[in-house]
Amino acid sequence: MLMRNELGNILPSPRAAGAVLLSAAALVGFSGQAAEAQPTSSVGLADCVPYLDFSKYHNHEYEVCTAYVANSAEIALQGFYKFGRSPSGARAGLARHHFESRYYDGPRQAIEGRVDSWPSGENKVDENIDVQQLSSSLSANRALLTTLESWQVTAPDGHALLQEQNRRRGITMCKIPGLLLHKWVVAKFSRDPNFNCNAFATHEG
Repeated sequence: MLMRNELGNILPSPRAAGAVLLSAAALVGFSGQAAEAQPTSSVGLADCVPYLDFSKYHNHEYEVCTAYVANSAEIALQGFYKFGRSPSGARAGLARHHFESRYYDGPRQAIEGRVDSWPSGENKVDENIDVQQLSSSLSANRALLTTLESWQVTAPDGHALLQEQNRRRGITMCKIPGLLLHKWVVAKFSRDPNFNCNAFATHEG
């Protein structure tokens, strides 16, 4: 069951299936689960360990935590910051496609507006994701997170494109069911306990 859920977090929806090519050969075992062999911080994943508690797992808090840290922030967003303005159209397109499979609506538009203003180039990205608070409800298909995030994006010529240090971020994630797998996506950059993820999933799925 856990393996299936974690694969659902990693593999994008059919419309974004091409993004898997970005790391097609990178599926490896991680603590008995499937994970992409991308630079994912041990600090971020360590924040998810408390949610392995079986008393909490009925709402899949651990799944949500790893979905955000590994799939959304440290794979999709990191890849978009790095390759979104690549002079290689293939790399830029795959990075954008994978990013758009994890970030929707307001969060997607805010980040794309930022990256699209950067000069052409493949950037260096350093980040740290600290999950401070998390709750989820499978019946509502909704998860709420609070994180502290540090991001530094440096252009090839060495100048800083983005510097964020310990920025507190509220996040609403929605679960989008699939035919075989489901995934959690970032729907809003705030904690919104009234956000209708059931309607969202029906529209976006």
